[in-house]
Amino acid sequence: MKKIWYLVIGVVIVGLFASFFGQKFIGSTSIKKDNTQKVVGISLKDRLIVLNVKNNTSEILELGETNKVLFTDSKAKSKIKTFADFTNKNDILITNNSNQLIDVKFDGANKMDSIVSGDFSSQEFVLSPSGKKLAFITFSNAERDYGYSLNIADANGKNSKSVLKQSQLFGKLSWLNDNKLFFIDSGESSSSIKLIDLTNNSISSIYAAWQNTNLYDLSVIKNRIYFSQDSITDNSTELLSLDLTGKDLIKIVKEKGYIRNIVGSPDETKLAYLVKSKVDGDNGSVLTIDLNGQNKQDIAVASKILTWLP
Repeated sequence: MKKIWYLVIGVVIVGLFASFFGQKFIGSTSIKKDNTQKVVGISLKDRLIVLNVKNNTSEILELGETNKVLFTDSKAKSKIKTFADFTNKNDILITNNSNQLIDVKFDGANKMDSIVSGDFSSQEFVLSPSGKKLAFITFSNAERDYGYSLNIADANGKNSKSVLKQSQLFGKLSWLNDNKLFFIDSGESSSSIKLIDLTNNSISSIYAAWQNTNLYDLSVIKNRIYFSQDSITDNSTELLSLDLTGKDLIKIVKEKGYIRNIVGSPDETKLAYLVKSKVDGDNGSVLTIDLNGQNKQDIAVASKILTWLP
């Protein structure tokens, strides 16, 4: 009888050890390197890519079991100015301080392999879902052509044309498909989300910001629009969601600070976003949350979230 009890107790102990170490290995990873703290709540098979800026050097990092440096401009003559977009899993488009649009490949050599085109001064670049089109904003200070322009080009920056010009600032861009593009219009008195159909350049108003708020970030995930709405009266931001027609408004979360860089997980079940304490702050907290607003986790510190790749 005693042998049976010893056997049962032994099995239980082994099971508890296996459960503990199995959960620790699969479910969470602690990282303490540079500005990044811990990475939990993301699958280790996914690639959450962030940008860290420190001492005038930009590093593109892949978060996971270790911080993998994909690219650094520490030895580059012209520094990264703007992150444009990922063209695929292994290269990105960036702009540098010389206003050049550059294709950077993660070949381990940390080199800007090929200059795609020059004279790109935009702060916002977004590739279409197929990767064939590039949307970006430019500004002209010329008296005859003063204002902001929404431009569409081939993915390599060629065959660029302006599809919309206005005096007020354009905000974030997010493609619905290769022919339709959502954008935030800063407006003269209030900001709004609009949709441009590139087949005929028609524009539809989707959502207008509430009183004493401004719209900032924008991302289309799983056939819904996710966006941040900053409060003018206090240091807070709401992360909200709409259907593609501007209806069915849902509040996901409210943060003390400013929500930026909204990206969806590869399986479209989670969001990652950055919260900064100051609008122009260098670094912020990287958080993940389910699309329904549950299971929020603070996972790292970074300057910007770039993308979330499988």
